[in-house]
Amino acid sequence: MTRKPSPRQVEVLRHLAAGYSQEATAAKLKITVGTLKSYTVEARMRLDVATNDDAIRALRRTGRITDAEIDGLSQASRRKPKR
Repeated sequence: MTRKPSPRQVEVLRHLAAGYSQEATAAKLKITVGTLKSYTVEARMRLDVATNDDAIRALRRTGRITDAEIDGLSQASRRKPKR
């Protein structure tokens, strides 16, 4: 039986799904890359999948990650910083 990933684990995978690198995701969420990797490993174990892509697909199927959320993050990453 699988357990649900935590909200923080889903947040990390949501950023990766939007195209952020591990380093950019970690910086944006104010965590280390090591912590990010721990979150993704634990999320994959809870979902009983092998890869981050599989985890993202599983979360999309259950509605825990939506296209709108991914699009919003993708657009935010393309915005130019205000001066």
